[in-house]
Amino acid sequence: MQRPLYSPLHWGAEIAGVIILLSLISYVALQWGDLPEKIPTHYNFSGQADAWGSKSALLYLPGAALLVWILLTVVSFFPSLWNYPVKVTPENAEFLYRCSLNLMVFLKLELIILFSCITYFAINTKNLPVWLTPVALAVIFASVLFPVIKMFRLGRHF
Repeated sequence: MQRPLYSPLHWGAEIAGVIILLSLISYVALQWGDLPEKIPTHYNFSGQADAWGSKSALLYLPGAALLVWILLTVVSFFPSLWNYPVKVTPENAEFLYRCSLNLMVFLKLELIILFSCITYFAINTKNLPVWLTPVALAVIFASVLFPVIKMFRLGRHF
């Protein structure tokens, strides 16, 4: 079984991710000259900056976002190499590969959005909103957990 084709929703998520990633990189580049020498480099669970560092540390966030995007994009081309919660058979392969593609595409978008939010607040030397960490964790865990549960439940019925 080959990699499943992208649906219009997948393409929309991919295009949105690329636009957000390019916007993130552009925003950092445009703001670079106006940045203070010290910016927040770490936030506690409450969203308060608890470590400060050189503005060059800000380059890690767009770099990490780009690396995540590239790695998850490359990995998405090889669904037969992924681990699944059930045995892959010719009967359930398409279903499992489609669930995994959904997971990869949306996880990639969520992570890019998260890195962009953190970068925005670091550039503006503001604390993170108190809701950002729990909401981000909930969304990311849900986007991983639900497809895995779906694969486990339905994948074994083929």
